[in-house]
Amino acid sequence: MLRVICSRVFVDFRRTMASVGKYVGTTKRGLTKEFSVPVPWGEIAGKTWGDEKNPPIICLHGWLDNCNTFDKLIPLLPQDFYYVTFDVPGHGLSSHFPKGSFYFTAAYSSVLKRVIDHFKYDNVSLMGHSMGANIATYFGAIYPEIVSRIIAIDTAGIWFRQKEDLITGLRSCIDTHLAFETAEPRPEKEYTYEQAKGRLRAANKNLNDESVEILLERGMRELDNGNFIFRRDIRHLFKDPLERGFETSLTIAEGLKADIFFVWAKKGLYKIIKERYPDIAEVHKAFQKNTKSFSYVEIAGNHHLHLCTPEESAKHITEFLRNHPVQKEGENGNGSNL
Repeated sequence: MLRVICSRVFVDFRRTMASVGKYVGTTKRGLTKEFSVPVPWGEIAGKTWGDEKNPPIICLHGWLDNCNTFDKLIPLLPQDFYYVTFDVPGHGLSSHFPKGSFYFTAAYSSVLKRVIDHFKYDNVSLMGHSMGANIATYFGAIYPEIVSRIIAIDTAGIWFRQKEDLITGLRSCIDTHLAFETAEPRPEKEYTYEQAKGRLRAANKNLNDESVEILLERGMRELDNGNFIFRRDIRHLFKDPLERGFETSLTIAEGLKADIFFVWAKKGLYKIIKERYPDIAEVHKAFQKNTKSFSYVEIAGNHHLHLCTPEESAKHITEFLRNHPVQKEGENGNGSNL
């Protein structure tokens, strides 16, 4: 019943806001609650959906997005879970990493562990889109006793750099970061709201107008003059210090023990990855061999199918959650499956 109510509120709200032309986020609608985790460099900002007594599903967004990316998907999923979403550092409302730092998967995994520790969880399910799904599988291999299920949306799961690109990629990463730090500081480019929408839509043709507005809510900061600047850390556009080759990625994949479910878009990123990097099939064989279960579905849509056309994704994710339950402890010590 709660799922139906939330879905109706969500639809009715979209219709109302379409008439006034301005998007107001899920927190302002009373559907979510903001939280903040203090960290040595600032804070990790996020929001939660549902009853905190329910089993947690931590949601990880993709590169240059923010946690609003799940705004249209979560209302369509089972409401007997507690959905925890947060902005990865350098995205949305979360603090940027300090100067001199790199953004890379191990660092993101450390942030995820901080969030898990903040909520005092000893077992979680993870749902990630693109980069977020790569973080989820990487973290699940490092902490297999914590992660029971992984939902990976339009990604390969474990990323690696081709052997011939390994050294040049690391060098490019170091040189670009050092050049950035020593360059003359430039003011952030300002945009009107409509200009910002056009800028994001042009940079990511997978998005539609509504999804652009959803992401911009946490992705921009309004200035005193009424213009906007993007919140993302420009360093996310630089090469990351990825030093994993194919063999190392296989080792990581072998450490994953959770139930894992991939949702791949027929016109998405994974289609490009498997054509460009055929070795990724071996990584998935490692998943199949070592995880509790490995399954996938390929459905219509583009890379942001969970945001632009979420209904089909929600149907398959719901089925996966129901078919791979985890134990929820009741007050009387008896468990129920969720």
